[in-house]
Amino acid sequence: GAAPSTPATDFLAIYATTGGAPAFINDAGTTGTLASHVSATSWTPSLRFGGASVGMTFTTQIGRYARMGNLVKFEATLVLSAKGSSTGAATIVTLPLAAATVAGLVVPFPVRLYSGSTITAGNQVYATVTSGGTTLNLYNHAPTAAVATLLDSNFGATTTLFVSGSYITSGY
Repeated sequence: GAAPSTPATDFLAIYATTGGAPAFINDAGTTGTLASHVSATSWTPSLRFGGASVGMTFTTQIGRYARMGNLVKFEATLVLSAKGSSTGAATIVTLPLAAATVAGLVVPFPVRLYSGSTITAGNQVYATVTSGGTTLNLYNHAPTAAVATLLDSNFGATTTLFVSGSYITSGY
């Protein structure tokens, strides 16, 4: 069949062709195969303490992401070889694409810390990205305590960090 009329902004629609094979149309009215609307590539995430990374080095610092329409799926692995001297709140910068701007939106992602972390067993570690943001803020939540910002003191010289998730970005 024919492509439907252009869908709403920031959207990727699927429709069936005459032969029954799926086809896609984006908000600009461009039709094509799934491969023509999906991009997958690497990115380099960086860990910061208090916004800096003085003397910090990594044995592994890799991220991958795929974008389909305005949906971004990402994963990152950071393995410290030296924590450096920066102090303060732990963040991961910079996500490959900014999160959509939606008032009050906060999107959480699970985080795993290994090798030298001072996080108590049973605590939940997670990251959030806020509306329009490209920075992951890291948090520690103990079962019987309030949520606390993850700090440089929660990391050892060789801590391994894994984070993955998906979020909506603006534009297509």
